[in-house]
Amino acid sequence: MDTTFDAYRDKTLLLVQSMVIKHQHHATAINNKLRRLGYRIDSDPRTWKYYLNIAGIYHAYDKDLLLSKSDQQSEYMQIKVASDEGPVSADFVKEMFNGENADPAMANEYKYGTQYHTELINKYPEFLTLIQGILNPIDVSLSTTSYDGDILLIGDYIKDINVLNGKPYFRKINPSVFDIDDLIEDHEADIIYDIQQWIYLFLKRWINHEYVPIEDLYFPTKWGTMVSCLIGAIMNIRLSQIKTNKVCTFHIKSYLDSRNGLGQYVANLNIKEILWLYRNIDWLSLHHGETKTFEMILNNILTPSGIPLSAYELIHDNDKIHDDERPLIQARSMGLNFNPQNVVGARRYSIKEVIEAQEAIAPYNAKDLDQDAHRIELTGSRATRSHLKTKVLESGLIDLTNYIPYQLEDVLANYWAYSVARGTYKGTAFFTHPRTKERLQFTMLNTLVLLIYAYNKGQYDIDLEKIPPVHVRGIFRETNRTLNPNFRVRPTFAELRSKIDRVSFPDQELAKAMGRFTPIYEHRNSTEFFEHVSDAWDELNRQYRYSENCPYINRSAYRNWASRNTQWNGMEVDLPNTGRNYSDWFSSMNLNPSDFERVDWLNLMTELFLYGTGFRENVNRSLRDVQRACLSILSAFSSYSTHVINDSETYLPVHNGSSGDKFDDYGVVDLSVINVVSDESNYTIMGERISSVYPTEFYGAPNNEDLSERSLTTYENPNVLGSYAIKSIREPIFMDIHCADYILLDE
Repeated sequence: MDTTFDAYRDKTLLLVQSMVIKHQHHATAINNKLRRLGYRIDSDPRTWKYYLNIAGIYHAYDKDLLLSKSDQQSEYMQIKVASDEGPVSADFVKEMFNGENADPAMANEYKYGTQYHTELINKYPEFLTLIQGILNPIDVSLSTTSYDGDILLIGDYIKDINVLNGKPYFRKINPSVFDIDDLIEDHEADIIYDIQQWIYLFLKRWINHEYVPIEDLYFPTKWGTMVSCLIGAIMNIRLSQIKTNKVCTFHIKSYLDSRNGLGQYVANLNIKEILWLYRNIDWLSLHHGETKTFEMILNNILTPSGIPLSAYELIHDNDKIHDDERPLIQARSMGLNFNPQNVVGARRYSIKEVIEAQEAIAPYNAKDLDQDAHRIELTGSRATRSHLKTKVLESGLIDLTNYIPYQLEDVLANYWAYSVARGTYKGTAFFTHPRTKERLQFTMLNTLVLLIYAYNKGQYDIDLEKIPPVHVRGIFRETNRTLNPNFRVRPTFAELRSKIDRVSFPDQELAKAMGRFTPIYEHRNSTEFFEHVSDAWDELNRQYRYSENCPYINRSAYRNWASRNTQWNGMEVDLPNTGRNYSDWFSSMNLNPSDFERVDWLNLMTELFLYGTGFRENVNRSLRDVQRACLSILSAFSSYSTHVINDSETYLPVHNGSSGDKFDDYGVVDLSVINVVSDESNYTIMGERISSVYPTEFYGAPNNEDLSERSLTTYENPNVLGSYAIKSIREPIFMDIHCADYILLDE
């Protein structure tokens, strides 16, 4: 059987298992049992065990039972949570998963069907309803007033009351950044009401309320039958939605796979474009290769996805005439939908260049390149029209996703290290053991410590003996605190104002260069951390653009100088466990590094980074992947003789003179400093003070030497933090900076 259908069926089963359906008979049966055990049942249903458990609240019976199971040690269920010294036991209560201090990553790890959820159910099988209520509590006032058969929870949707009109509706639980598989997709959420109607009809048809008090097993039998039938009912409800805008993605992919195998591109397109293709694919297949088909795909797939398309046309160049009075034939690329800023500009091409551009599509054309080019030129020159259309298309763009001075991944790593050193980054990171496949949980401190080891071992095969300090850059200075006494707090506007006259650098430019951004270094979980650091990332790039986008060299240098004085760059910070032996640390974490191969460390390194920073790279679809999907769809319904040239180029930023992958910037242990230019009056290099310099003359060095004549080997050091661009009156040169505090020292 098709594995995709198995996955679809299993997700439907998980959806049914996640459901909480209210019925009064459940509460009555539980109350009858508690009365026999000697517990007092109040007339207020809000105090009943059934409704308390749905709300994630322990009943007195639950606490008594847990005390008896744990030898009077705890009246709550116990789970393992991460601490800096290893896993410790903690009370399993709803405050851990809901409210302001909840950790979305932990809530995601305890979703129905996960390893942690399954282990918890196996450990406490009597508390299934309570466990579900703790993870997704439903207010007692809502559950007690709902009708029998009402769905209170299904998948990621929970019942709530609209405060404006007082009517119930289904609200999606705040999704975790790590949760990429929705049991109910956003565009098909209305099927919840169809499922609700099916439950109402089943209960009305099959439940005889007068027979419930007579036979104890009657209602449980009917209820179990209903739940088992729900799997097929939900699949039939989804099946009834085909060819509508509420169709499940499984049916879309299955249908597109049966039409030219296009289901593989569903993940790279937005739902609007996917639904359009799904709705019109039969018509497109029937009118394969027609001009109207081409225009519809262009307007409804490529253009909304931001993918440009141009067509080559042959033109007569009457300024260049052959000896036999034939015009020169050239090709030019003309845009068909739009011309965004990152589209390669149009120019004229020779016939040979156009044929060579199609080599990836038609590799054997190159064998007859000269003959084909001559034939096309001869035919085109004899045409009665000066513009001739061709069947050669091109989608040329430059992917500038990573072409920014500060990469988000870099900023996340630096702020992670700083916040952990500061002791204000809470939360838990989960990852999978590469060998045992067990899900492990670490604090953010220990996750970073393991990441440092994994990076050095995976990239360079270096076994670190001790947990090292780290160097951070791009950290916005705090006004009243510094983790390194050699790096000062953020200077005030007045302090920087006193260093430069207002004529050279007006107040408004100084204020804009410094900015008003206030960094936040207290993070309760990785989701909150990602949001806070994203704001800092935006501000870093804003400062850079403001400094660089200035036509005057002096003014640009002043702007850069001011913004740099709001940041800490190259600051060494100690983690709380810096200096501890890694062997002791691995022992306390119950990990054996010898169990890992080098490839395991590389894979683990990426996973640790993603979960430690709350960053999910796959949610940002690459522009190249979107382009590939759009052009494949276009080619599937175009004439076989139509060639689409995929011409895209990805630009990466350059750090310290060379580009590299996203982890190379951190070096073996230290973090590097990006190339910058500053006109600061004084610097400190290896403890030496540099004399005052001026941007209109040259950038000085110790003893006022002209660095354009000096060997830079004097400043070499294996622990260099980065490169610093220094301008002289003759030529720009670069030298290594070992301390990058960027604060004036002439006070």
